[in-house]
Amino acid sequence: MTETDDILDEVRHIVDKDRRKEYGKLNESFVRIASLWSDYLNHNITIFDVASMMALLKISRLKSNPLHMNSIKDIIGYMYCYEKLTHEPKKEMD
Repeated sequence: MTETDDILDEVRHIVDKDRRKEYGKLNESFVRIASLWSDYLNHNITIFDVASMMALLKISRLKSNPLHMNSIKDIIGYMYCYEKLTHEPKKEMD
């Protein structure tokens, strides 16, 4: 097992176990965030926008500290969320 495999396993555990326990189901959490952001911005934000923009926040933070492992793991985590959300039924994403 490589260090990359270890990081991917850690990220999967965080998203699928820790964050789910704290914040609920992924789709429900991202739908709630998208709805709040949409209302605030008066512009439709999708669950995919949420995942992308959260990753962009972490990418911005890497400009200050390019080797900050937490930001790197968070980026991987948000892209993992994005990928998982692509498998959700369309009706649940509206």
